[in-house]
Amino acid sequence: MPKKDQSNKPQSSVAQISMSTQNVVVDRIGVNGIGLSDLEAIRLILSGNSIVDWERANFRTMAEVDQYLKVLHFDWNNRTDRRRIERVFQDAVQFLETHLDMPCVQEVKDIEDIRNLFLWASDYDVVSPRQTASCVVLKLMHVLQHLDSAELRHQAPIAEEKLLAHAEQQILSYKEAMKSAVPGVVEFYGSRKTRDSIVSKLLAKKEDVASTVFDKLRFRIITKTKDDLLPLMVWLQRKAFPYNFVIPGQSHNNLMPFRKMVAAHGLDRPQSNGIMEDDVVESPNEFSSTTYRVINFIVDVPVRIDDVIAHSVDEGLGKVVFVMAEFQIVDQATAVTNEEGDNSHLCYKERQRARVQERLQYGQHIQHLVNVQISTAGSNLSDSSSDSDQSP
Repeated sequence: MPKKDQSNKPQSSVAQISMSTQNVVVDRIGVNGIGLSDLEAIRLILSGNSIVDWERANFRTMAEVDQYLKVLHFDWNNRTDRRRIERVFQDAVQFLETHLDMPCVQEVKDIEDIRNLFLWASDYDVVSPRQTASCVVLKLMHVLQHLDSAELRHQAPIAEEKLLAHAEQQILSYKEAMKSAVPGVVEFYGSRKTRDSIVSKLLAKKEDVASTVFDKLRFRIITKTKDDLLPLMVWLQRKAFPYNFVIPGQSHNNLMPFRKMVAAHGLDRPQSNGIMEDDVVESPNEFSSTTYRVINFIVDVPVRIDDVIAHSVDEGLGKVVFVMAEFQIVDQATAVTNEEGDNSHLCYKERQRARVQERLQYGQHIQHLVNVQISTAGSNLSDSSSDSDQSP
């Protein structure tokens, strides 16, 4: 993979993330066609990696930038939203220069329309200092926006139940638009994990604290065929949630490999954007059957709260908080198979319940006993073999 020539760059640039040349360009197919930026986003979602490890962005037009900001609940033409974006930008530059001791390119610091930062970070001239600086600043803005939103959620006088309901309503409001844009969608519904389910999950996991439960809010989407999976995911990351806020390390896809999704629509698979982006096929849930098939990922969904809270909070933190939601995607035929035999939800719950009972009664002692029995059995077998050899 071609790398940037760092020999003529100042030390501060060498410390920045290197960029690689990306020669594959996927032309848009009509108004709603699938482009390179879509494919890069979906590959990131399925692989469960972080946008911070990307080598460059993939925005080609200002319209794409505006659409991305809209998914984040920002309207550049709204003065309050614009001030918020500008503040995050200034904070990012300040952190870069004062905390990391990495001077920012002057052209980037003096930018008037921050939306151009997305286009500069997408430049194919990857040896350009402007492109590198733009990419680095955007990554910092991504982290700072998330951090400020977390602080806003702590400050805002809003109960988790109300926030979950608000997020659920927001996501479900896309149902008709989704079905219109992606005719292959046959079912779309949301659900909440019950208190009993949360308790059972915590008892079955090593991470037995409530903050590790990512799927309190869940959405399930079923398509007619596997060929509908790619158009659906394109629509989701364009309209329902920003792909860069998919939780790293929480994605799972053993339903249809990304390369097959792309090939099924006659598109070219993008070259690497700097990190390994293979589908995570191992099930993250030990209680699922080995033949259970699904696309599963967790997203921090942005939600505006200025219309659901009565009291003022720190204006500098913005008006957007994040709510974790799990998305499960499957095609119709697989959905049927997933409810048969060992794959059924009933069998899944039985396996989980058995683990919880063992853990509560015996803790790790039960596993210790199993290990001892295995070791003893192996030792007896060895002794038996030795006795046999010594027999006449």
